[in-house]
Amino acid sequence: MLNGIHIRAVRLDNEFGNIVEGYNLSIPTYLFRAGTNVISFAPMLAPIMSSNCEPMPIDNLFFTIFDNSTFIFPPMPHLVELPRLELFFLNGFPFTRWPDGHETFLFMTQSTSSVIASAFNIIGSITQKNGFPLLEFKMGFRKPDAWDGEIIILGSAESIPDDLKELAPLKLTKNTSVPYPVVKSWRDEKTLAFSGQISDFGKAKGAIMQFKSPYRVGRTILMVTAFSPKELYAFSEMLTEPAVEGACKGDLALVDLVSAPHYKVYSFDIGKKYFSGKGGKISRIKAYIYSMSKYYAYLLVFIFLFLGITVFYLLYRFRKRRLKSA
Repeated sequence: MLNGIHIRAVRLDNEFGNIVEGYNLSIPTYLFRAGTNVISFAPMLAPIMSSNCEPMPIDNLFFTIFDNSTFIFPPMPHLVELPRLELFFLNGFPFTRWPDGHETFLFMTQSTSSVIASAFNIIGSITQKNGFPLLEFKMGFRKPDAWDGEIIILGSAESIPDDLKELAPLKLTKNTSVPYPVVKSWRDEKTLAFSGQISDFGKAKGAIMQFKSPYRVGRTILMVTAFSPKELYAFSEMLTEPAVEGACKGDLALVDLVSAPHYKVYSFDIGKKYFSGKGGKISRIKAYIYSMSKYYAYLLVFIFLFLGITVFYLLYRFRKRRLKSA
């Protein structure tokens, strides 16, 4: 069963019982959904013989999976376009690429109790969504130079190193570039105008940003910051609220910390895109067809029309030639 829906069956046709080995189950990849997927095994057995109008006794039937049973999942391509904060709030991706948080470093820029408590709030939120303890999470107060995995940065805006702030979608340096949404009418798409400011990060505001790591291709940095450590702690608690989680999208989300319980969240998508994951053994043609499915359908329609017209023309010429010869 995949996510509670019956997909495939293991055939058990021996009434005296049997041990199943080397059984292959094919599950179409389109049935998998974004986020966590649960594959489970459940008995769906029925006895062969029973009397008329007699309910089948199925309570005593069982399907045993032993402690040394092994399930082998073949490698499959998993390539995703980032940054996408909605994936992080869905199941902690990409920091849960490994269920135990392997290859992830949590960098706390300050050693205050508020920042440490904020870190545990973030870890607890990811663990709750992932359903597995982050035993391989690395934490520290030293800047993770040349870290080849995923990075989470926690701290007040002024405590974050400038070289990391320069990479973020929202520049929190002394000369801050602040995005403003610009909409001319309800039919127009939302665009962004940038205003240069020489000031510190505003109070009563929290920012969560996702962008590409400079240390390794395909890796991600998540930056969670506020004006002060105390506001950062309040922001980390607010990030566990479903109303805030559902509104955080793109690569930048600004949250008004004094707007509870009517949370004001402003999400933007202003940074550069990048890809994370593995392409797997898939041809460029298949990848192109997958990404351009609409145009692929148009191409098929054009090919069938072209073949149909060509066959009709050839038959028409053949028929005309026969009538002429007759």
